[in-house]
Parts: sequence; C-alpha cells; structure tokens
Amino acid sequence: MLEEAARQCRRWEDDGLVVDVAVNISMRNLIDVDFPDDVGEALASAGLTADRVELEITESAIALRRA
Repeated sequence: MLEEAARQCRRWEDDGLVVDVAVNISMRNLIDVDFPDDVGEALASAGLTADRVELEITESAIALRRA
C-alpha cells in the first residue's frame, strides 16, 4: 500500500497537484526491522521526500488489552 500511495502522490504532483498522502501502518510494520528501508525505497522509487508521506499508526496497533 505504501508503494501505491507514493506512486499516486507522484502522479498527482506530475499533474500539477501537490498534496501529501497518509498511510496507515500496523503493528506488524512497527516490529518489521526492514520497514524503515521499505519506506525509504518506496519514497526513492517515486522520487518523493519523506515530508510528502505521513505514516499513521492504526489504533489497533497501540490498543492495550486488559486481562
């Protein structure tokens, strides 16, 4: 999903519409040691800087379960 969001952001910019995009990330993304590299690769592939994409942590990723 991150790659597609970055590509879409680039397409909009190429069409003259400069908008940032937000992408939800999950707990799995947070614990994936390769995730930072994946983000960097998606941005580089689309020719975007990091300030163009906002990563949002899903509520379920931070919710605490009570016993």
